[in-house]
Amino acid sequence: MTTFNIIANAKPLTSALIHQIKFLKNKVALDGIAADCVAQGIVPNFVCGDFDSVEEKTLEKLRTLNCIVKHYPDQNYSDLDKGVFWCDEMGASSIHIFNALGGLRPDHTFFNYRILKRHYKPSRMLVLEEPATTLYYITDQTVSLEGQIGDLASLLAYPECTVSSTGLRYNMQDYPLIFSKTESSSNELALSTSHIVVKGDALLIVAKNVMVTISGS
Repeated sequence: MTTFNIIANAKPLTSALIHQIKFLKNKVALDGIAADCVAQGIVPNFVCGDFDSVEEKTLEKLRTLNCIVKHYPDQNYSDLDKGVFWCDEMGASSIHIFNALGGLRPDHTFFNYRILKRHYKPSRMLVLEEPATTLYYITDQTVSLEGQIGDLASLLAYPECTVSSTGLRYNMQDYPLIFSKTESSSNELALSTSHIVVKGDALLIVAKNVMVTISGS
């Protein structure tokens, strides 16, 4: 099992995020965030992107620190796309993406939400990591959740599915979720263990401490 951790460039690194990523292995910095990493004493293992927002002197410094620099000039893909491509090339069994949401570009944020579905592979986990939550793409799968009563466990249509669940505050039985019409936001664990069956495509958003096991598909 090889986990890669992508550090995107949505916004400057916060102290909380620095604490979260500093000691992770297989860190992949995307383009301009590489300079921020260096300034904060974080040495990524890899840097990739089209390098339109990072200076050559930063890349040279990282090379001296044994960081592998991968240039992807193709403008048909975002830097985050390229980061996922690189992780897959390196044989990742799971990819965690940090710092991809928020910032000054809502178009980038909404685009990055779609990364979970765009790069879905049943043989490789792909998740978006936020300070308090973790996001998963679920497609025709069963999900088991373990956490504390009251922990966030929301499902949004992505774009459409039916859901059956046990252990949630608002359980569902073959309940249709349809993008912009019916959702299961603001749901939470009513028991320490919950089971959810999704037929179709959904976005699962859970509290950071919730353990998620996905099977099927």
